[in-house]
Amino acid sequence: MRHKLFSIILLLAMLVCSSIAKAQLPVEWFVSEKRSTYDLMFFRKFQGKPEGTGALLYFNRVRMSLYPDMDSKSNLPQFGATQAISYNPSYLHGFAPVAVLQVTNRALQPKVGLQFAHQAKDFTLFSWAVATLNEASADHFLLLRYTPDIAANFRMFLQAEFFSVLPLTNRLERNFVQRFRLGLQRSKWQAGLAYELNQAGRENYRQTQVPGIFIRHEF
Repeated sequence: MRHKLFSIILLLAMLVCSSIAKAQLPVEWFVSEKRSTYDLMFFRKFQGKPEGTGALLYFNRVRMSLYPDMDSKSNLPQFGATQAISYNPSYLHGFAPVAVLQVTNRALQPKVGLQFAHQAKDFTLFSWAVATLNEASADHFLLLRYTPDIAANFRMFLQAEFFSVLPLTNRLERNFVQRFRLGLQRSKWQAGLAYELNQAGRENYRQTQVPGIFIRHEF
């Protein structure tokens, strides 16, 4: 009951944050033979004075996956939404306590933990380690992005993403997701090659490799 109440309070807070935080909306479309994915992800600080100096940081991600061999009983569309609020005072130098709410087809999971965020002109590092309150598991998320200049009006777009679910009991499986992007960026558009690797299990892991292409745009 306490976890459900915490989830409701956190969800309301996230909705308020999403309406206040000012941010561009980067949307990615990933296409492969095995699945197609829509992915909206951003994180921004609340506007302070001067702009961008607020201590609260809002993270939002919505993903939806569709499968070409979908039928009424298997390979159904997969939906996931993750929202988080963290408190980032300057004296913590990028580290921050974070509260996360994750919603999927099957569950509503409130989480708490520690976050680190760093953004420069052409480099982004964003990560957190959190514990799930209504399930005996811990998550680790890491996003790395590098966009160096390579020619007039063009940048290289390199991105690596790692997501790990580590259960604290023997009942649940470990789950590891890795996503890689290699492409070019011009203005607010990015496009190129993509590769995704999913591993799940405990001693013997099931592995899914998904090469494809991606197009990304910042609205």
